[in-house]
Amino acid sequence: MAFVDDALQILGNIADNQKNLRELELQRSSIVPFVGAGLSIPFGYPNWKDLLLGLAPNDAVRGEVRTFVDSSLFEEAAERVARKVAPDTFAEAIREAFKRRPLEPNTEAVFELARMAPNLVLTTNLDTVLEDVFESAGKKFQWLLKGNDLHEASGAMQQGKSMLLKLHGNVEGNEDDWILTRAQYQRAYGDPDQPNPDLALPKLLEAAIVSKTILFLGCSLETDRTVRVLRAAVKGRGLKHFALLQEPADLGARLKQLQQWNVLPLFFRRKDYASIAKFLACLAAQGGPDVAPGAAVSIDVLVRNARAAVSQSISTRCGTMKVVYRTQPVEADAIYTDVEIMEKLSEDAICDLDELQKKARSAPFERFGLPRALERAEGLATAAKHKRLMIYGAPGAGKTTFLYRLAMQCRRGEFQPGCVPVFCPLLELSKSKLTIEQWVANEHPNVDWAPLLAEGRVLFLLDGLDETEADRFDAIRRDVERLARNTSCPILMTCRVVAKDYRFPNFVDVEMADFNTTQIRVFVNRWFRRNAMQHMADAFLSKLASNPKLAELATKPLLLTLLCLIFEDRGDLDGSRASLYKAGLEVMLRKWDNLRAIEGRFALSVDVLEQTLEEIAFTRFEKHEYFFEAEDLRKQANTLLSAKGIDVHKEDFLRIAAAGVGLLAPRAKDIYSFSHLTFQEYLSARRVIANPALLSEMGTVIGDSRWREVWLLLANLTDGDYLIPRMHRMVDPTLNNNQRVTELLRWCAVQVSTGIPVFQKVPARRRYLMWAVVTLARGRALDPDLARTLDRALFSAGALADSRDLVRDRILAAVIARDGEHVMTQAIARARALNLQDADCLNKYLTANLHLVQCMKESRGLSQATRHEIEESILLPPTLD
Repeated sequence: MAFVDDALQILGNIADNQKNLRELELQRSSIVPFVGAGLSIPFGYPNWKDLLLGLAPNDAVRGEVRTFVDSSLFEEAAERVARKVAPDTFAEAIREAFKRRPLEPNTEAVFELARMAPNLVLTTNLDTVLEDVFESAGKKFQWLLKGNDLHEASGAMQQGKSMLLKLHGNVEGNEDDWILTRAQYQRAYGDPDQPNPDLALPKLLEAAIVSKTILFLGCSLETDRTVRVLRAAVKGRGLKHFALLQEPADLGARLKQLQQWNVLPLFFRRKDYASIAKFLACLAAQGGPDVAPGAAVSIDVLVRNARAAVSQSISTRCGTMKVVYRTQPVEADAIYTDVEIMEKLSEDAICDLDELQKKARSAPFERFGLPRALERAEGLATAAKHKRLMIYGAPGAGKTTFLYRLAMQCRRGEFQPGCVPVFCPLLELSKSKLTIEQWVANEHPNVDWAPLLAEGRVLFLLDGLDETEADRFDAIRRDVERLARNTSCPILMTCRVVAKDYRFPNFVDVEMADFNTTQIRVFVNRWFRRNAMQHMADAFLSKLASNPKLAELATKPLLLTLLCLIFEDRGDLDGSRASLYKAGLEVMLRKWDNLRAIEGRFALSVDVLEQTLEEIAFTRFEKHEYFFEAEDLRKQANTLLSAKGIDVHKEDFLRIAAAGVGLLAPRAKDIYSFSHLTFQEYLSARRVIANPALLSEMGTVIGDSRWREVWLLLANLTDGDYLIPRMHRMVDPTLNNNQRVTELLRWCAVQVSTGIPVFQKVPARRRYLMWAVVTLARGRALDPDLARTLDRALFSAGALADSRDLVRDRILAAVIARDGEHVMTQAIARARALNLQDADCLNKYLTANLHLVQCMKESRGLSQATRHEIEESILLPPTLD
């Protein structure tokens, strides 16, 4: 921390200086300076503004040039001057302005830069300051490449020799190599707004930007061509670069601009130019070897140096996250949410299937919470507590993201500070045919790993055991066990749930927990805050709070990300619920593994898997089964697959559906369910659509609250003129020829037909009075069970009436005003004649009508004629047999 503290004293604690200095310290041994004109000005060289104004031949041209330079359009300004003076005059003026000068004073920033002795320096300056200063300091560049020589640079960079690349030419060289005017920039870079990556200079700059950690010095980083190449090069990559800049007047706007280019600013106080040299002196003091040549090297020094050597690689691998339906990754730190871990696996929990089913079948039916009584612990604390940790979780549960977080924190010395982080995707390892140590050595050849391994100073983060190629699993398993046996290094490994039966000896098995409400809120706020859309975060959370089905999906980080993306694009989550669930299913079945470049892992095609899951979802839902015994599930899957002529081992289906795509999830030992009830409902609706004959068998479940979501999904997915009339014909049979309820309904119809003004609106007139009668019946019911049942009927009737309190007051007032106690007495007498069986019948009838009305609202393609026909006849009682 000495460097960070000292540098803060020099620069000032401005914006994110402290955080960015920590990042710089990690990468100080691999810094490549990019030097602009600001570091040459102290030696008497002019800035571009003064030079071009001085070269303008008259006041008119000078006025044009001033307008250009005030807008930072230096190419255009140089072009204007070059066209107004003779070519020889312009070139001679440039040579005179940037000719070699004495090196005094020797306290300037470039001398401190020479002390750092970087292997590579980039500059757009024409002057000779850099080569002269480095030579005077005994650090003469072995390669000096400029102009037409730049084509040699890529090969020279790989040789590791000290090299100065003069990107825009050299004052003492051929003026044809200079890049000053707009025409010269056009020739070297291509289009002003989009550099041509096939041209030599942009290609070289991009190669440096994507492979090195750049520190911009004396550069304004405003709108020049270098910035445009930088912007194009860092797009979609987790690269980070640094810039030493004067504190701007508008700090917020400047930070936002630099963030788009992945540039971490180190601001110094306004006009405190002396701090540049002091800062570089501080950096130079930290930048050399930690020990003198030949001296004994402590393990802590080795760790520090190795951590610096792997820093850029870790940042590139783990600094960003891939996101479904987006071509560009997002910054991991920007949205990361602390995770929780269950220290006992769901599949090991002992639960009684009958008890689970009983809970799920309880009436009234609710979005039951799946059993999560297993103890949860903070993820980071769990990782710190165990030296050998196997982290299980469903696809998209956040396992890889958690390892990313640990890698980035270790890189900064915030987690396992005595270790060097190594992040190893096991799919990549399995394809390489290397051992873990060989793979690590290939990734970071500049690190001496032997002493670090011997001292247990490497943090191994091994991601995706389930993703390894089948014929390499045993070799990798033995390799991990050998590493764990022969070193004391901490090893954390991830695997999808139930993907592998094998349990590693001496590893503690834990499981990623679903997000809770607090974690969802944190993630959502961070997701939208990164794009300055906090208002959308509040609106999104409000939508979740009012929609239990979406809140259920949001417990999975992958699906929560999907919902955030949809909301970001649409500004809402309203509309077709089926389209939301379809997107979620598509992510689970296809998109997630494609995003992670995991292909060809399943013995089943995705289409067959989807069809099999649809059949299982519907047949189980039909029996009100939401939890399934593993063996029973395997038998059903095998029967379905055999009917398709597919011979798959009985274990495969469960592994694919649970570990492969995460649509089934272990809830206890040998007990599974769909990972979300919403998916079982959606797949059930899809099964009905695939087999229309099933619809005619669903009359018995209309009015059953368990099936409400399935009906609504059917309304989303099918033609309204086909579905709605069929639903309507299913409603009256729910009365089952119950005489008392039917007579009550007929009495209500008579009351409506007498012309009370409040009932004149169709179809509200019938449902309003029905609702009033149920209200009276509930208020007068003495039997508790009867009261509870009528309460449920009241809810359905109230929902049909649209506005419970307002309608009740209007209905009762109208009834009393017209017929007074006489009508009320009749209503109460008829309602009190109902028994519990009658109340159940009335409740089912009203609920069926409610579901019908709700499906009409959700329906796709319902014609006005069909809608009018249904509204005219809704709640009219049938004729008794």
